[in-house]
Amino acid sequence: EELTNRVINGVGGMSKFVRRGNKVVIKPNIAWNRTVEQGANTHPEVVATLIKLCKKAGASEVVVIDNPCNPWNVTYVTTGIKEAAERVGGVVRPPLKFRKVVIEGARILKEAEVLEEVLDADVLINVPVAKVHGGAKVTISMKNLMGVVKDRGFFHRNDLHRCIAEINSYIRPALC
Repeated sequence: EELTNRVINGVGGMSKFVRRGNKVVIKPNIAWNRTVEQGANTHPEVVATLIKLCKKAGASEVVVIDNPCNPWNVTYVTTGIKEAAERVGGVVRPPLKFRKVVIEGARILKEAEVLEEVLDADVLINVPVAKVHGGAKVTISMKNLMGVVKDRGFFHRNDLHRCIAEINSYIRPALC
């Protein structure tokens, strides 16, 4: 919590990104049915601290969502993110509603079904876990946005690196 607060304060504070009445969506990595000790997902206390900061900045609602590789109803619990988010007043939503978008200028990912919560947010905060990926090596925060699309397998079948770049040309988080 202390480190997350220091980082956010170091970039100007949460009110630089979140205004009173904003609907905020926090998109952590909740992809894998792994415990916090295994380090595969975003740490639940980072998510909880971000929710508290968003609420303090005046957010009307803070939603936590991901479209994980493992079943969402299991990963949300095993990771500790559901409990941590709800404990501080966050709303944890399942990845059930998607909307098709057209990605202008894309060479491969010309369209995608994207989580409605992400598309309808006033503010999107992308919170990946720092780790190496066998197929993409280091993507900083960009690869985490694969978790906003319905068919992440398309990325793996059709030039993973290009698809990651193209979804990031469409989805623009306010904070990573």
